[in-house]
Formats: sequence, structure tokens, C-alpha cells
Amino acid sequence: MTIITHLKNNLLIQLPDMLNPHAYHSIEFLDYYKSVLVIGGENNPYCDLFDITTGKWISLPEMNFPRANPSLFLEKETHMLYCCFGLVGNISNKDSNYCDYVECLELKNIKLGWGKLDYKNNTEMNFSEKRFSIITE
Repeated sequence: MTIITHLKNNLLIQLPDMLNPHAYHSIEFLDYYKSVLVIGGENNPYCDLFDITTGKWISLPEMNFPRANPSLFLEKETHMLYCCFGLVGNISNKDSNYCDYVECLELKNIKLGWGKLDYKNNTEMNFSEKRFSIITE
């Protein structure tokens, strides 16, 4: 069961069930799309988008690298969604490992699916062990 809070009217609103089960997932409100995005989870490649306008869940392509708690970023000009790092394995058994995967999905052309973004980290900092976020001005 998914419940959202409508602060303006001081209400809790139950949403329809998600298309896929998620635990230890990432969730983000995409104001630009008037949607709620739910991505990944423990050993989970699924991505679901709740369209607030229609009141329905939409299934997005599965990620290539299932993981829990990835960081998300939407680049509004290109409509590119980035999913960064996270945890691979069973979180409840403390058998998870940090991963350094970065994938991207073009929301205007989701049929292309997720693509792995190759990057080179020239620092000694291990990005995968930190909560990662992208900030634009």
C-alpha cells in the first residue's frame, strides 16, 4: 500500500498498488512531470512512475543493475534521468556491497531503456560509499 500526504488539505491519500514490489528503494517526486518515481530496491531492477494527473502507475524499463537506495537526478532540459550508485545484494543480511554503477534513461524516449554511463573518477574518493546527489544552478 502506498500512501502520500496532501499537506495543503491535511490529508493522507492511498494510491493504487504499485506495479512491482519495492523495498529499500529510492523515491522522488518529479515536479516537472507531476509524477512520483520509485526505482530499484533490494535485488530489484524495477522502476515505476505514478502519474498524478491520471492516477495510474506506469512501468518504466528495468535497470541493468538491480540495486537498493540509488541516488536519482533528473536533468530537465534533456529529460535525462540518472540513477547513481546504491547497494547490491541482501541488505537485511548485511551481505550488500556498494556499487559504482551510473545509468541513465531518456524519459522522452524510454523505449531505448537504461544505458550505463561510463565515467572516470580521478579522485581518491569512493563515491559509491556516500549518498550522492547532483546539484545544478
